[in-house]
Amino acid sequence: MFSAGQTLTLRVTQDLRVGLVLARGESEVLLPRREVPDHVSVGDELTVFLYTDTEDRLSATLQRPLIEVGQFACLQVVDVTPHGAFLDWGLDKDLFLPYGEMFAPVHPGQRVVVHAGLGARGRVVASSKLNRHLDRAIDHHKVNDEVSLMVYGFNDFGALVLVDKRYGGLLHDSEIHRSLSVGDELPGWIKELRPDGRLEVRTRPLGVEGVRSAQTTILDALREAGGRLPLHDKSKPAEIERALHMSKKSFKRAVGGLYREGRLRLVEGGIELVEP
Repeated sequence: MFSAGQTLTLRVTQDLRVGLVLARGESEVLLPRREVPDHVSVGDELTVFLYTDTEDRLSATLQRPLIEVGQFACLQVVDVTPHGAFLDWGLDKDLFLPYGEMFAPVHPGQRVVVHAGLGARGRVVASSKLNRHLDRAIDHHKVNDEVSLMVYGFNDFGALVLVDKRYGGLLHDSEIHRSLSVGDELPGWIKELRPDGRLEVRTRPLGVEGVRSAQTTILDALREAGGRLPLHDKSKPAEIERALHMSKKSFKRAVGGLYREGRLRLVEGGIELVEP
C-alpha cells in the first residue's frame, strides 16, 4: 500500500484525461494532468513524491519536498491559522504544523526546525516538538568524530543542535564564536557522549587536528586580506572571534605553530603571511 510522505519510482499504466495513473503491483496513484511532462507514455517510469491533496486524497507530484517522513528540516512559516501553521516545504500545498505539535508559537516568516510524520488521517504533518523524535542510540559515536550540526534552538547553556540531522546535541556558549540562528548548519566534532542519549559538540576538533584547522582558517584569512591581519597576542578576544570565529587561545596556539614553521611573521600591530 502506498502512503503519503514517500518518494517512489512508479510505472505509468494509464493515460487519462485527468492525469496519469502510476502503479506498483496492485497499488495505484494519480499524477494530475497539470504536472504531466511532455513525451511520457504508458510503460514509462516516473519518480514522484506522494502526498494528500486538499481533499485528503493520495496524489503524486513531480515536485521535490524539502522534507520527507522521518526527516528533520528547517522550514519557513508562510501562514498561521486558529488550527496551526503552514510551512513551505517545496510543494504547492503547504505542510501543516498543528498547534498541538508546536514547541512554541510561530509567526509568518519565521524559520523553524521540524520533524515530518504521518497524522491521523494519513497526511504528512510537521512537529517542532523534536525531543520525542531524536535518536538516543549514540553508542557507536566516538569523541572527536566529525559530524554535521543544525541549530534548532537555544537555552541558558548554548545552542541546541541536531547532530547529523538525527541526534540531539548541545553546543556550549564557550564553543560559539559567531552569531547563530535557527536553521544554521555548520561542521562539528563530538566532545562528549552523555548518558541521556545526547551529544555535546564543539566547532573544532581536539588536539593536533584542532590546531591544524585553526591554522588553515588563519592562512585563508591572511590571503583574503592581502597578506596581513591586524590581530596579535594583545588583541581582545572579541576581535579575534569576530574576524576568525575562534577563541583567543586557539588563535595564539595556531599562530605560534605557523610562526615556528616560518609560514607567517609577527609584525607591528599584527601578523603577516610568508608565502614560499
